[in-house]
Amino acid sequence: MNELKHMMENAEEQLFLYPDLSACEKGKRMLKKALLHQKIAPIDRYSWPNAMLAEGLLAAFTATGDRQALLEVCAYLERWGKKEYRIHTADNIMNGSLALWIEGLMDPGLMLEEARPKAGGLQQTCEQARERCADWLRKAPKTTGGLLAYRNWHPDWLFADTIGMICPFLCRYGARMKDEALLDLGIAQLEGFLERGMDPDTGLPYHGYDEKTGEKYSIVGWGRACGWLLKGLSGSLPWLIGRPAAFRRLLDAYRKLTRSVLSYQRPDGGFSWQLPAREGHRDTSAEGMIGAALAFGLRMGYDQEKGTAEEAMQRLFLAMQTSLENGDITDCLGECRGFGEYPQSYRAYPWGLGSALSFFGEKLAYEKTVSEQKADK
Repeated sequence: MNELKHMMENAEEQLFLYPDLSACEKGKRMLKKALLHQKIAPIDRYSWPNAMLAEGLLAAFTATGDRQALLEVCAYLERWGKKEYRIHTADNIMNGSLALWIEGLMDPGLMLEEARPKAGGLQQTCEQARERCADWLRKAPKTTGGLLAYRNWHPDWLFADTIGMICPFLCRYGARMKDEALLDLGIAQLEGFLERGMDPDTGLPYHGYDEKTGEKYSIVGWGRACGWLLKGLSGSLPWLIGRPAAFRRLLDAYRKLTRSVLSYQRPDGGFSWQLPAREGHRDTSAEGMIGAALAFGLRMGYDQEKGTAEEAMQRLFLAMQTSLENGDITDCLGECRGFGEYPQSYRAYPWGLGSALSFFGEKLAYEKTVSEQKADK
């Protein structure tokens, strides 16, 4: 528990600092803008690395009841509100899932009064965040097939990343707000990738595909692509009960993908940055995403082979323990730059810490559920 607390403290700090530009990087930006008159991309402090840290903190709060973790995520959403919930890309939609998660926590009265942001109250902050995300998704350009591409400058490219970023929001928002169009989009986004972005031999995803040509891009079984896809499936399934046919199809897909992924678990319990490359470097960010989806699936009763999944989860947990250093987690693959661009840089990154926190929190929550069920018998 002390290790988990230390990780939470690090995540709380990094949540508001990333990206922390060096003086050299700041100077280069100023030079390009002032002297070269180049357009500089804005610094986005509400992108997927920040959202993954916040997700990890909420998972840890759910498991431990640590109020500070919850307060920090509330403050993060409030700060995003001061930026008018600005959305640059699909990555920012993950913050809408945070808002929906916190709204769900408010229902049973779990929130503290001091968790409410000063401007307008927490309820208003969450409502505005989710509605901003929903509106952006409605208006965002779609492919010919009606799906959301990862980036506008490649309007026919579908990435696994997008599945984990937007589908949990689309399905949860659609079910809760009775928005059938967004719910349909979430299901279509998932099923489109499962139909056209998978490798039939391994059962693992490519990084993405071109909707127009059907060509699949990049390597098979990139660890984070597997993590994004599992995240999208596990985070969407609870909200598809009202769509029983879609629920059954996607539950089968979750089970099939889980079996395929676990077949590539290394002897040391971890997962390589590319799953079939068992002798390659481990990637703790992929491990955390896979582990979080696995633990959540166990808690929800999605796994058919419970004993196998529990054993795999425990082996993965022990492997990730070896990468903990001072409340942070190392052995994390650096940021991907696009199809086929996976810089072999391994160290501590916020997406490694965030995904590890999500896994550790979900694992602890599952173990508590099992313990409570045994006590009730």
